[in-house]
Amino acid sequence: MLRVLVLCARDWRHPLAAGMEHYTHEVFSRIAGQGHYVAWLCQNHGGLPFGRTRAQSIEFIDGIQVARLGSRMLYRPMVGLFFSRLSKPGEAVRQFDVIVDCVNGRPFPAGKYTATPVVPVIFNLASSIQVPSDPPGPVVAPSEEAFRQLRDVGIPKRCIIRVPFAPTSFERSFEESESTRTRLVTFSRSSQPLGRALKRMRRNGFVPEVDSFGAGGGLHAGKNSGISDVSVALGQARVAYCGEGFEWQALTLSALGIPCVCPHTAAGREYVEHGKTGFLHRPRDAAHLADLLETLLTDELQYKRMARAARDHANQHSWDRSASLLLAALENLCVVPMREPLVPV
Repeated sequence: MLRVLVLCARDWRHPLAAGMEHYTHEVFSRIAGQGHYVAWLCQNHGGLPFGRTRAQSIEFIDGIQVARLGSRMLYRPMVGLFFSRLSKPGEAVRQFDVIVDCVNGRPFPAGKYTATPVVPVIFNLASSIQVPSDPPGPVVAPSEEAFRQLRDVGIPKRCIIRVPFAPTSFERSFEESESTRTRLVTFSRSSQPLGRALKRMRRNGFVPEVDSFGAGGGLHAGKNSGISDVSVALGQARVAYCGEGFEWQALTLSALGIPCVCPHTAAGREYVEHGKTGFLHRPRDAAHLADLLETLLTDELQYKRMARAARDHANQHSWDRSASLLLAALENLCVVPMREPLVPV
């Protein structure tokens, strides 16, 4: 049994959770489902402005033991204190076989506290970070942009493992025939440029019905809605817009046969093939975005062709395969004896 400690600042139920947290949950819930022990250290949340009740400090979610250690500002010091408690004076006590550090900016300096192997999963790397040209173990890249960043800082290709995003299995609770769906579903933190594009469409006499989900919504719950609301929205959706930071949602939406429009960003290019599985609009160009949305909402032949291509593209990816790739990298890094599960922290 592998004993894995995951360092990720937010858990997937955090109100501001996005692609990194979703990826971490999907991969490690499957690793935990194979009988391995997974603990996830993250910030606590709740209270103002997110709500009146703070989240539980210790909680099991889909087989993962989630430990919430403190507020955003205190997260890193609390993780350091956690590591200090796992060691005795003069000797390191290896409570875990491997540490997985989910990096969005700068990694946590786990090597200062423990000799346990660390596997970085790089979602985004700060430009000021200095990394060793020959790392002691594998470095995981969930996206092509992360792979490029690692190559740019000198990490050899042989040390980088691509463990990609995949579509999440999601059933829509209400179905309509493709020809009668007219709604637009959006996932975005900001109303710009989507708001300007919708105003432009209305001025042209085109008034689409829109269901919007914001930060923390994902495909599990809308910002102010439950999962059933998302199911209904997707059941009636013809087209989706995934704003900057939410491009990763395009894979799941594509698997449902919903073509997506995304910004022309590195993430957008990875999850949407322009003109084939969806469209990429010029960032901050509301007129271009409006034209692309109108095309998908009105051109039946183009819509059906893109819906089929999007579904075929998404079905080439699988969370089970991604979890197996990462698990193989972790198991190859350390010899794992059979042990009892860790006592809750």
